[in-house]
Amino acid sequence: MDDIFTLLQKEQEIINLIEDKYKTNISSISSKLCGVLKCYTVLNLESKLLKDKIQHYKVLMKIKQDADKEKLMDKKSIDEGEAILSHCKDEMNKLGEKVKNDIQLLTTWDITVQLYCVLKIYLDIGNLRGDEVVDMKILDTDTEDKINYINTTTKKITIKNEKTEKSQGTRIIDIEDKKTYGYIEERIR
Repeated sequence: MDDIFTLLQKEQEIINLIEDKYKTNISSISSKLCGVLKCYTVLNLESKLLKDKIQHYKVLMKIKQDADKEKLMDKKSIDEGEAILSHCKDEMNKLGEKVKNDIQLLTTWDITVQLYCVLKIYLDIGNLRGDEVVDMKILDTDTEDKINYINTTTKKITIKNEKTEKSQGTRIIDIEDKKTYGYIEERIR
């Protein structure tokens, strides 16, 4: 019995051992610490350090649960996603008709043309992140600079530092849509 009392006086070592063994599993760490606290309670020993650690892990678990709930709530249903996609395509078609009916918009690179091109690239040419499109440049040559750009000579979009899990680095997308390419090419004339 004396060995147990001696062992239980090494609270910090017990906590370190449990934390080290279960590393990133907050739930396991918390439940193991609670188990040790029951030993302290049965033996009528006080353990403020252990209670504080358990409270710390309870807070961490609550934060993780809230974050997981928020992730689930942020996801759109398939129907919502299809409705958004349909709305964007309708807007793109309206913008395309506007540009087709007023060629002057092309020569001034009006916001209507810019929005049409961005929607066309995003919806039909390649799945791009918003931050990949925002500062995209239109060039007539390739560049080694760390910028995203459209090369009007090669008719390709170059995305530097792509952020998807599958491929990190440079991604190149062909622009096969002649109308959109024509609008973009008109911009640099």
